[in-house]
Amino acid sequence: MPSDVVIASPAELAPFRLFRTTVTAIDRSRPNIVRVTLGGDCLRRFGRGGLDQRIKLFFPRIDDATGRALPLPELGPDLFDADGAGEDTAFARLRSIMSAPGAPHVRTYTVRRIDRDGTALDVDLVAHGTTSPSARWLAQVRPGDPLTVLGPDEMSAGRLGGIEWRPGAASSILIAGDETALPAIAGIVEQGGVPAGARVRIVVEAPDLRDLDDLRAPSEWTVVRLARPEGIAPGNLLSDAVRTLLADEPGFLRGVATGEDGAETSDEDVVWDLAADHLDGGGYAWLAGEASAVTGLRRHLVRELGVDKSRVSFMGYWRAGREGA
Repeated sequence: MPSDVVIASPAELAPFRLFRTTVTAIDRSRPNIVRVTLGGDCLRRFGRGGLDQRIKLFFPRIDDATGRALPLPELGPDLFDADGAGEDTAFARLRSIMSAPGAPHVRTYTVRRIDRDGTALDVDLVAHGTTSPSARWLAQVRPGDPLTVLGPDEMSAGRLGGIEWRPGAASSILIAGDETALPAIAGIVEQGGVPAGARVRIVVEAPDLRDLDDLRAPSEWTVVRLARPEGIAPGNLLSDAVRTLLADEPGFLRGVATGEDGAETSDEDVVWDLAADHLDGGGYAWLAGEASAVTGLRRHLVRELGVDKSRVSFMGYWRAGREGA
């Protein structure tokens, strides 16, 4: 390291940093989900927030002539933690680099699992289409290939960013999502994210029930698994199942209809709104997946069932008809 580089203290470090990992395994055993395992000593510094922890993957551009990934532009070893400039400056540098010719495609995913010793990171990618950055990368990736990840820095002071699960002390919990939300749902279930004694209802939709084999919940929870037939719009089955489930359990999330949710959105809006921190007893809903589907579900909960909007987190992970995966 050059002698003029100043290493920031934990209080000055941005909550995220770049991890230059290597693909160590690729599991294609499920019909529509590919698990990519990443390795590298750098992962020992990867923050272990778990739950629905978001990260960003830097998919390289693919050479049309060879079908192989092009080298990434230099991102700089000290982009996020060399001089203590803080998060805003670090991201400004990153945006500048990402606008350069040959810059990678950056997409958001959820950590599925990281080993206790920090040597292996699993990320589940939905395999759909052939032209998106993730699809083109998956078509040619091999063990040994590099992949850059933007993820939480264990050495940074304060709360790790990218975690939206916040049930507080809720006593009744609804979790609903599609295949893109499955890694987050599985992480929440496996990593003790649910308050002790809470009643839990999980509804999850995917193109094939085999895609949901990775989801294992306690027997006392209600889990509804849905296979989406070809030709059915993503989120339709999910929405119908949630409405039916809550109609069968009046008062599960506790509320009195108010007719107002403050959630008017257009097709261009980012669908992302979070519940309040430190909820007391009562209901909590976590909704993630296709943007229009989760928006409709949130409106149903708030407008028709009277659930306080401060008790609902809804996150549009993707939008049907828009390339972004």
